[in-house]
Amino acid sequence: VDPNTIPEKYFKTTNIHIDLGSAESVDMTYLKAASIFMGEVSSQVFEFILDPRPCIFINTQKVDYKNDSNFRFWKLGEVIETIDQLDQVIPKALHNFENYRPIQERMSKENFYREVNSTASERAAIAINDYLCQ
Repeated sequence: VDPNTIPEKYFKTTNIHIDLGSAESVDMTYLKAASIFMGEVSSQVFEFILDPRPCIFINTQKVDYKNDSNFRFWKLGEVIETIDQLDQVIPKALHNFENYRPIQERMSKENFYREVNSTASERAAIAINDYLCQ
């Protein structure tokens, strides 16, 4: 996103943080704290929806995404084409979230294997131990 296309008012708000490329933009710092995911193309949305929340995707390239499996995660929330649409889409994303919750939960289950009472690290350690003790 070209920072010059984002209205200055969004950079000055207290409830929106815009980061166009720091380490925190990729290490899940913001994902854990955010109430809405907003972005273009990022696999981080899958981590974000582990705790289902509203999503907004920005289709700046006007990609025909609806039947493109590379953009299947854009089914997890609202899709806009211009920053000017933010004023309308943010309340809509919050209001319509329950329409997207089942899609997020289904896609999360498709992407992540989870077991009750164990973590991935614990299962990996058991698998390594079992292999080494054969």
